[in-house]
Amino acid sequence: MAARNGGFDPVVDIDAGKFTEAEKKILLKVVARDEEIRIQEKSKIETLKTDLKNLREKGVPDGEEEVYGRVCKRCRTPLGFIFNSGALCPNCSGKVCKSCRVMIEPPTTENTWLCTICAKIRDIRAESGAWFYDSSSKKTKTKKVYGSFLIKSIFSK
Repeated sequence: MAARNGGFDPVVDIDAGKFTEAEKKILLKVVARDEEIRIQEKSKIETLKTDLKNLREKGVPDGEEEVYGRVCKRCRTPLGFIFNSGALCPNCSGKVCKSCRVMIEPPTTENTWLCTICAKIRDIRAESGAWFYDSSSKKTKTKKVYGSFLIKSIFSK
């Protein structure tokens, strides 16, 4: 089978002529909705990434903790010696105040909270599916092909 459609070689060759016009309309409507949802998800991920960038800019830069003294690594609030003395984030080991801790759901056996940056990174990985693609990319290097691409390529012949 010859490669077509930008180098994608389909496993099954589908004859678009076997679909009725009503079926084609339904499939194309589903494809349009899929693309709309994908755009919304991409926008949400970009918003999360912007939030993460803003959080990083607000906090103490990596490696400059001594310059700033006893302050929260995320919001630069001065830390006390007895009250609100800060705690180390179980993930990044940054010392953070109480207001820069985010409770995680579901809590794991190791930790029940993360600092705001680690929690935001966790949200981005969950929303984008990076946790899945990172683990699967170690096994194989396959190109992602969406169903909408397949349907469009079938009907555009």
